[in-house]
Order: sequence, then structure tokens, then C-alpha cells
Amino acid sequence: MLNRELRPFLSQWHPRLREFERAHPDSPESDWPDNAACRAELQRVQHAIHDYAIGFARLAGVREPEPLVRYVPAPRASDGRPEGSTMPAAGNGPVAR
Repeated sequence: MLNRELRPFLSQWHPRLREFERAHPDSPESDWPDNAACRAELQRVQHAIHDYAIGFARLAGVREPEPLVRYVPAPRASDGRPEGSTMPAAGNGPVAR
């Protein structure tokens, strides 16, 4: 989990955010140009590590870990549809394939 999910995410995004914060000390994080991309990737990582959390809970002897480990929804595309979805976005008609 650390080497496959968390470390790559942190090594990619933390230096970029730190650079922005140094260059713009009074700006909120929401002003960071990479904010949306970082948050989308963070959601992907959260979704990916959910299965690890369930597995660790089972190893610890938790009989039904799913209710205890909060579900993380699948990442969404910029138009709000689930990533990889072929369903049309609201009001946009059919999706070209």
C-alpha cells in the first residue's frame, strides 16, 4: 500500500503544493492551479486503498469490516460522471464511442 499507492502520490503532489505555498504564502490552497487534478488523484488513491483497509481489518479479526471502513466513491471525470463511464453527462446527449 505504501509503495504502490501513497508514496507515488505524495512524491508527485507534495513538492508541487509546497512550491505553490512558498511562492504564494497568503493564498488559499484552492487557488493552486493543480488543486483539482491533485484532488482527483487523491480520490483515486483513497478508492484504491479502501480494499487494503478492509483486508487489514479482516487480518485484525474484524468480522464485518465494511460498515466500519467508510466507503470511498469511485473517482469521477471532470463532468461529474464516474471515471470510464459511457453514460452521457446530464443534458449532453449520447456519448460518442
